[in-house]
Parts: sequence; C-alpha cells; structure tokens
Amino acid sequence: MKTGLVILFASLAISSSSIFIPTLAKDFGASHSAISLIVAAYNIALFIAYYIFGRASDVYGRRLFLKIGLLASVFSFALQALAFDNATLLIARVLAGFTAGTFPAALTAYVFERKEDIGKFNSYGSFGWAMGTLLAGLIAYYKGIFILGSLSFMAAYIIALRLPNIIEKRVHVPIFPKELIKKNINVYIAFLFRHTGANMAWTILPLYMSNLGASSQMIGFLYFLNTGTQSVVMRFVGKYRSQSLINFGLLLSTIVFISYPMASNYLQVIPIQIVLGIAWSALYVGCLKTLDDENVEKATSTGLLYSASSLSAILGPLLCGMLPDSGNYSYVMAGAALISITGFAIDNLRKTIK
Repeated sequence: MKTGLVILFASLAISSSSIFIPTLAKDFGASHSAISLIVAAYNIALFIAYYIFGRASDVYGRRLFLKIGLLASVFSFALQALAFDNATLLIARVLAGFTAGTFPAALTAYVFERKEDIGKFNSYGSFGWAMGTLLAGLIAYYKGIFILGSLSFMAAYIIALRLPNIIEKRVHVPIFPKELIKKNINVYIAFLFRHTGANMAWTILPLYMSNLGASSQMIGFLYFLNTGTQSVVMRFVGKYRSQSLINFGLLLSTIVFISYPMASNYLQVIPIQIVLGIAWSALYVGCLKTLDDENVEKATSTGLLYSASSLSAILGPLLCGMLPDSGNYSYVMAGAALISITGFAIDNLRKTIK
C-alpha cells in the first residue's frame, strides 16, 4: 500500500520533529508562556492549512497539493535545524505547520477514491507516529531530529510520485462551506469535544506519569503503547458501522480519562494506554468513514475534521491551565472525561431530535 507508506513517513517526520520542541524552546530561554505560544502557533498554522488545502484539493485536484505539500515540507522541516533562538524557532514551526497541513486531506481523499481500506491506511500513520517518537528519543540531538524529519518527507514525496493516476472527482466548494459544515456538524462536534479533552490530559500526562515513578524511557514506552496499539487495531475496525465506532470511541475515551487518576503506579498505566489506542482507533476511523460515505466534497470535509483536531490542540491546553492544580492532576482528567462524554451526549441528542 503506497499511500500507507506516504502517511507512515510523513507521520514519522511530524512526530519526531514535535516531541522535543518544548525542551528546545526552554534551552533557548523561553518562558512557559513563550513555549505555549510556539506550540499554539504551529497548531494554528495547521488549522488554517487543513481547511484551505482541503477545499483546494476538491476544487483543483488531489495529486497537485499532495506533491506540493510533501515537497514543501521537505524544506520547511529542514529549516527547523537552523533555528538559533525562540523567534526563529517560532517562524520555523509556523512554516512547518502550514506545509504539514497542505497534503493530509488530499491524501485521505485519494485513499477514499481508490476505495482503499481507510483503517489500514491510518494504521500506517499510527505506526509512523510511534516510530518517530522512538527515533527522536534515540537520536536525542535537535538538528539530527529535524534532518530526520526532512529526509522522511523526502521519502514520502518520492513514493507519492509513484502513486497511480486516478480520475479525480473535482467539485465546486464555496470558500466558506456552511452547508457542508452543517451537514457534518455531529461528526465535528464529537471529534472536537473528545480531542479537546484528550489534549487537556496530554498537557500534563508526562508529569503525571513521572509522579507515578516512570522514568523518561518508561514514559516513551507508555506513549508507544498507545500509538502501537492504534497501528494494529485500525486494521480491523473498518468493518463496523461508523456511528457505532464513534460512540464506542467516545465512551471508551471517557473511561480512559477517568481511569488515569486511579492508577497508583506507572505499571497500572499500561492497560490504560492500550485501551486509549483502541478508543482513538474507533473514533478516528468512524469519523473518516462517515465523512467518506456522506460527502462528495471528501477533501474539504476531511480537511475540516483535521482543522478540528488542530483547534482542539489549542483549546485543550488553555482549558487545562484554567483548572486548579490538585497535585495528582485529577481535576484535569475529570475535566477531560466530562468534555468527552459531553461530545457523546450532544452527538446523540442531535440525532434523536432529527
């Protein structure tokens, strides 16, 4: 599956380049607020690019923006190695975020139109994400990590050049597709709420694991358990009904967030991370399948889903910072669980009203 290899190498590049950005900014002398700004700026750039180029891929064709985005990312991710202070790091991350948001919707729409298994396709992405975090930890040298990201994007670009041509279904999409958003609002709300809760939890998750006695290597392993589980589970969930997958993913995510504060040592987090991987696999594949089944504007609709993911990466840390610090982070996890179950409730209430 060539499309799987493209997303594998792209995900490897993105994850490896992202994991140590906070520590690099801190080494440059950044305050906590400056670190938050750098992380948020990257996600804002992604948010904008996902929508712009998702729509453009429907209007002008998939392969054009797939190739442009991957090639641009080769250079933008290499530029991160040239950052010498927080200002240049901020600029580099904005460029990296913008180029990284150019191609995913186009690639996903290409997979849809080729009638490839969307779960299997995304399992490659999860595996690439897992490998990126592991390799970044092994390299542990900023410039080397950014060069790895650039080379990974180059591999993705070369493979993309060899993807078979297809008859692309180009459609007219308004600049602001309010009817499309209204049509898919249930999917976007469910996804946004769950992932906002998740990003609240991820903000303090390494600290939480450390408090439970996990070493840096163990924290990396626990993260790997999540993405590694996804790479397996996503291959099998595509045969189930989309709405059932979404509901299952939302409910299981809520259970995960409730379970975190109950752990008394880091070994008890192992099964939680595995269940987390199952929950995300179900929700993500369910959302993508729904958008594929119900929309002609496949790139725009999936681009909006990816934009929701980036928005949640901005909202989650902000909400986390507004909650009281209980010492064991139980408030944050409770807030994440509440937001996730709210997404489930809104999604199903709207369907009942209809």
